[in-house]
Amino acid sequence: MIKHNELVFGIPTQRSKNEEKYPEQSVLTMLATGDKGTARKIDVNTCAVNLLGFNLDGKDAVNFAFNMEEGEKVVYFANTTLIENPSNVRLTKQATFSNKKMYDYLGKVFDLDTTKDNELLISDISDNIGKVTVLLDTTTTEETATEEVVEEETAVEEAVVVENTPADSLNY
Repeated sequence: MIKHNELVFGIPTQRSKNEEKYPEQSVLTMLATGDKGTARKIDVNTCAVNLLGFNLDGKDAVNFAFNMEEGEKVVYFANTTLIENPSNVRLTKQATFSNKKMYDYLGKVFDLDTTKDNELLISDISDNIGKVTVLLDTTTTEETATEEVVEEETAVEEAVVVENTPADSLNY
């Protein structure tokens, strides 16, 4: 017979530990845009938090700088906690921030498809400032659009094959 001390009562939780995708690289992840009116959220990974000197106490501030260097627009990301600037944005205790204007401008500068998550590498970090570049090819291109159409056509073909399969040959 089962005794009370041998049972665990309640609904079990199925929590899994989130593994960071880039534990050794400083990365900003621009999360995909949602419906109209939703926040434009950017996540700062643990490596970037450490290298840029964030405390994650809710008092940290971040900002971007956009400079022209050798005829090319260069983007910098910084811990601006100690700099008084009205355009600073607060970093949450969960290492995220949201600012529609910054998000949209980054998408424009890097020609990103903001309907997908975009990952930006922070490199050359010095004095709590780092240079930002696109980590993966998440830019908007005709090639990407073509791949999506091919995937969609493949899915339609597979659906047709299933529909044309005789009912008596299906294993239930």
